[in-house]
Amino acid sequence: MVSGNSRSGKGPSKEAKDLYKVKVKTGDKRNAGTHAKVFLMVKGSKGKISKQRLFGVSGLDEPTETPTFHFRPGSCHTFNVYGVDVGEIKSISLEHDGLLEKQAWFVAEVSITSVAKGKSWHFVCHKWLSLFHTDCQRERTFYPVTSSDRQRLSGTYTKAAGGPYPGAHALPFARSWCLTAMASQVK
Repeated sequence: MVSGNSRSGKGPSKEAKDLYKVKVKTGDKRNAGTHAKVFLMVKGSKGKISKQRLFGVSGLDEPTETPTFHFRPGSCHTFNVYGVDVGEIKSISLEHDGLLEKQAWFVAEVSITSVAKGKSWHFVCHKWLSLFHTDCQRERTFYPVTSSDRQRLSGTYTKAAGGPYPGAHALPFARSWCLTAMASQVK
């Protein structure tokens, strides 16, 4: 497990006092990792944490330059995210800035722990963030699951369970549709 940091464009504000430990597990599929910049947003019952970049640099709390960070296939990374008390977490959004096929990212799971409250929320993702897989999305919103749902869903999409990953059944024309949609947006 690798520890890291998060940073928005300006860093944590003065009112951002609470620490959240964000654990991100990348799927173990072929080419599931990414070098793209990854961002997290958190929405809760009492507020939200605006978009913050997730990255890691060993031994540095506040690097002078934004480092390159690699989410490797099958890896698990923990990040410190600072923000206001959002109450009960209702949803998270993950996004990245990768426009190339090699920057696709398959997210397996995310868990967020409020250090102040000692409470955790779990998100079973099992989705590509990619312009080249399934439905061509670089941003997704996820909702927390209960611990029993998490156990039930986590084994559903693993290679060991022998089950297919969601989207593995995508129709052959899905990729060409994605590329056509991208080309029309560029014009």
